[in-house]
Amino acid sequence: MAVGAFQALGCQDFARVDFRLSADGTPYFIEINPLPGLAPGYSDYPMIAEFCGVSYDELILSILRAALMRLKKEAVRR
Repeated sequence: MAVGAFQALGCQDFARVDFRLSADGTPYFIEINPLPGLAPGYSDYPMIAEFCGVSYDELILSILRAALMRLKKEAVRR
């Protein structure tokens, strides 16, 4: 669902997608933040990454890699 929202809204490289679960477990899309905060120890995106075992440095490098891959693909299309 997160990937579908990301693609449908034309986001690039990374974003934070928020869902909430109803009492019966149904997920509801709340919002997407295409430029979430990246402050270590403060912003949600790095805290979620850390919870998932991804260090801050790994997180930033993965964002940069995604952007570089996209830019390379765009350059090839030109």
